[in-house]
Amino acid sequence: MAMIGERVSWGEFSGQHALVAGGSRGLGEATAKILAAGGGTPLITCHQGTADAERVVREITETGGTASFALYDAANPDVFLETLRNRNVIPTHVYYFPSPKIFLKKGRDWDTDVFRRFVEVYVDGFAHLYRICSLVQPDRLVMFYPSTTALDKAVVYLAEYTAAKGAGEALCRYLTGLDPRLSIRIERLPRMTPDQTLTLMPIAAKDPLPVMLDIIRDLHTISP
Repeated sequence: MAMIGERVSWGEFSGQHALVAGGSRGLGEATAKILAAGGGTPLITCHQGTADAERVVREITETGGTASFALYDAANPDVFLETLRNRNVIPTHVYYFPSPKIFLKKGRDWDTDVFRRFVEVYVDGFAHLYRICSLVQPDRLVMFYPSTTALDKAVVYLAEYTAAKGAGEALCRYLTGLDPRLSIRIERLPRMTPDQTLTLMPIAAKDPLPVMLDIIRDLHTISP
């Protein structure tokens, strides 16, 4: 938070009530902290691992920011809808970071089970969360969908992952064509340092802070 505070002006994200799905670790954690450092109010979601979510909220509030967390299970989205309604939370922005471990395969053959696991998170989960937020947000809804530069060229062992991300991009285009209130930014991100992508493979990783800071600043200009 101290490092982020050096890069973010207090108040520059004021008025942004952000739902940061998967915000207890990795890119989601970085996004929640950037938003809070700029005066935004992130609601962090996690499927499990509440200790991580509580830690992120504590680190934010100890430095003067505002944040909270809630459980979100994509298999039971209506429970989360009731959570939003009971807390009177109306997100202006949604950042979507749920992810299983990416480097799952040991072989080169197509693995249908692995593909379905990715689709459940990157496609179905995003669609469910859009539906929930569209029911509580009567005005414009801004969403962020992180895709991958692996779609730009074939990467060994990532066929199922990239195919699911490609399907997620197609879903985003479909939803924006369906709902005139909706804006979705799709960004094909390079591999970065968060733990969802940790691997023994020698792949260069980028610092997520400047990448996400630019994206958040851009999305903040899209007001409800």
